[in-house]
Amino acid sequence: MKQGKSGTLVFVKVRHEWKSGAALLMREGQDIVYREAPPAARARPSSPAEGPVWREPLGANPARCALVPNDVLLFRYSALTFNSHRIHYDRRYCLELEGYPGLVVHGPLMATVMATLAWLQAGRRTPRSFSFRAQAPVFDAEAITVHAAADKTSTRTEVRKADGTVAQAGEMSWQK
Repeated sequence: MKQGKSGTLVFVKVRHEWKSGAALLMREGQDIVYREAPPAARARPSSPAEGPVWREPLGANPARCALVPNDVLLFRYSALTFNSHRIHYDRRYCLELEGYPGLVVHGPLMATVMATLAWLQAGRRTPRSFSFRAQAPVFDAEAITVHAAADKTSTRTEVRKADGTVAQAGEMSWQK
């Protein structure tokens, strides 16, 4: 437990390993932050559906794309990933009970877009590893830009909010 600007925070580490016999196939680690419920906030309207908008030709270095996550995208991603946490699809719950200004965009959704942009930029090379870290929340109807910059062995990725705040950062390394 830790005291933050928004109140009490609880940090939890979750680790999963997938094996076939003794061979490790994949390792996943998650650092999850839970916070106490703040006072309720005012509702924001949902945005119209808009998918990623590619800003540079695929393969450009650096590359970027823009996205405005909306309630439909968040609901579908929740269903796809079996994530039943209401902060991603239930606006009333999110505003009234959790006190957020809108629906919370999934960290793994932003990571999926970051990894996809890196993969496309690298000419669909086979990834060796991908790690990412959330740094600031993103809410629906909030425009974000995904950036990817590559060198010979890896691609650094970021999700930036409209004000330039880095919401999430990651790095993908490539098979030789």
